[in-house]
Amino acid sequence: MQCLLVLAAAAVAVGAQGPDPHAEALKKFSPEEQAALARPDDPRGRIKTYVQLAGERLKRARTTLAGDESGGSAEQLAAYALLVADAGRFAAQRVPARDRAHKMLEQALRDHMRVLETMRREISALHVEPVEQALAAAERVRRQALNTLLGDGQMILQERQERQERQERQERDPEAADKSPVRQP
Repeated sequence: MQCLLVLAAAAVAVGAQGPDPHAEALKKFSPEEQAALARPDDPRGRIKTYVQLAGERLKRARTTLAGDESGGSAEQLAAYALLVADAGRFAAQRVPARDRAHKMLEQALRDHMRVLETMRREISALHVEPVEQALAAAERVRRQALNTLLGDGQMILQERQERQERQERQERDPEAADKSPVRQP
């Protein structure tokens, strides 16, 4: 009797947790992408697979955008954002700190962000939202990869945060702020 109660409680607890977000994301990928991601690779190989698949999705989005198919482009960008987010989740869980895989991911996302920024400039304001979402996902995962790669426990600040902190220092003590080194881009 107690065994049945424990099993029933475990079944309710599993059902209450909801669907696995990774499993839900995998359902939205093509069968080829699912097969590539299902291969048991080492962490570096899996990150390389994520980078290749995301690059292909980004290339398809760019091609459909050039053909004035904003709906197809939005679909490709949504899949790209899912791939990038899943790569970030995988890197955070399975790739050790200071591993070269984080560098590979960061460099690829830096290149992807350049393409996305170009797309953002070329697309009409009505269809810019999917590009913005993909850009935000790439930026978030890129920062995560950088933070894990550097491994010193300090988060890399965004430029806006750095400027805001500099302005706050200037407001508190204008003379001391003038003496602080200014970082050149």
